[in-house]
Amino acid sequence: MEFFKVLEDAKKKSAEYFLHLNAGGLDNVDLSDAYFTDWRTLGVLLTFCNSNRKPIDFKKDGTPIYSFDSDMSFFIKKGEISYIEETTETEADDWFTLPVHRMFHIHMKEVGGRGNVVTVGIFYNN
Repeated sequence: MEFFKVLEDAKKKSAEYFLHLNAGGLDNVDLSDAYFTDWRTLGVLLTFCNSNRKPIDFKKDGTPIYSFDSDMSFFIKKGEISYIEETTETEADDWFTLPVHRMFHIHMKEVGGRGNVVTVGIFYNN
């Protein structure tokens, strides 16, 4: 699938990721500009995480200190994906806090006539 090839290429270039959840299956729920530094597949899950985030500082004894969101992850069941589409460049210009290089909508299978959409923005912050 093209989307996973794009993710793999982005990982090689140290890309970072914004995610936006439009939860059509949950009334009045959105999550925007969730920031992740890595992605991986764990069995049936596509996972966005911050497991490769570097410490922001060190304690006097040398213990690393990480930002509060270093432990944050976002899981998508690959088998629940209906389809993935890349968006146009003009759509990507205003979607996230920072400009993204490429953007994809992951449409999830509908439940009860409603479906969720996860938008993934790939950007380079290095």
